[in-house]
Amino acid sequence: MAEIEEALKPFIEKMLDLECRQPENELTEARLKQIALDVGLTELEYQAALDKADTYLDQGRAYLESYNWHDAATALEHAVALQPLSVEANALLAKAWMNRAEADVQPNLFDTSQRYLERCLTLQPDYRPGLELKGALRKKRRRHRDRTASAGRRSMQLVTGVAAAAVIGVAIVFFSVYNGLIDHEEQVNAAWSQVENVYQRRADLVPQLVAMVNAAADIERTALDDLLAAHAAVADESIAPESLDDAALTAFQEKQERLSAGLADVLTRYGARSQEVVTENFLALQAQLEGSENRITVERKRYNDAVRRYNGACRRFPGNLLGFKSSPYLQARDALAPPAIKID
Repeated sequence: MAEIEEALKPFIEKMLDLECRQPENELTEARLKQIALDVGLTELEYQAALDKADTYLDQGRAYLESYNWHDAATALEHAVALQPLSVEANALLAKAWMNRAEADVQPNLFDTSQRYLERCLTLQPDYRPGLELKGALRKKRRRHRDRTASAGRRSMQLVTGVAAAAVIGVAIVFFSVYNGLIDHEEQVNAAWSQVENVYQRRADLVPQLVAMVNAAADIERTALDDLLAAHAAVADESIAPESLDDAALTAFQEKQERLSAGLADVLTRYGARSQEVVTENFLALQAQLEGSENRITVERKRYNDAVRRYNGACRRFPGNLLGFKSSPYLQARDALAPPAIKID
């Protein structure tokens, strides 16, 4: 028996090769027998080949029943190679390839299944299992196409969802940063308004000081004129926050420092007088000026702190992409604060 199986190998290889090269080739019993004789089989061995085909067919059925599509396809390929005109063998092989295509998710195997099914129905067009298999194959192919399309849609939806989530996330971050910059900018504007307020409060005290010391004949008129000129330069001066830049802030500070110097000069000259001249009203006014200077120092620091937070947010990513302009700092003051008055 082993010798017969060994002799069948060239015949099986010849038939498998013929199947690969000419799958549409229509064989006849005579052509099949001639091929067997050409590869060296005897009449007895050829009959043994037909019997062996039945054995492979039985193996294929068993594998199909156990859902072993891979081994079923292998056994039934040998059965079809030995008996290519077997309607049942072609139908079962088509079924094996169909189920293997679905199980392994290899849609190209549906074409292999279709080829054997077409041969089956060519040999016997009304073969019922073949007709049923044709319907099953059509359904499985449609199901695979639907799954592929559904998977494609899901993948596209996933990609779209991820992209949309990313866009929304980026938008949320940018909106958050943008709103934060707006808040910082408003804090800078509010702090600047307070700076202007305390400077204006000090300027409002200048006319009272001038009126108080104007009667003193020995105070140089030049000192009062310088103070009045400095006061005129800052009176009602205001810089809109959107116009606040380095140049405007430097000019503002220079004017305020000249006023500080003028105040210091007049207070020093007037405060050096005797107890009779230095009245309680003057001491009260000096206290107000000292309080104004303290408030100026506090508000300048608050402004610079607000600018530091705002400028930092402007420079950090992604705030640096939003086009906000940084604000200038108030520089350190050089002018002297009003001197303390000592009563002799």
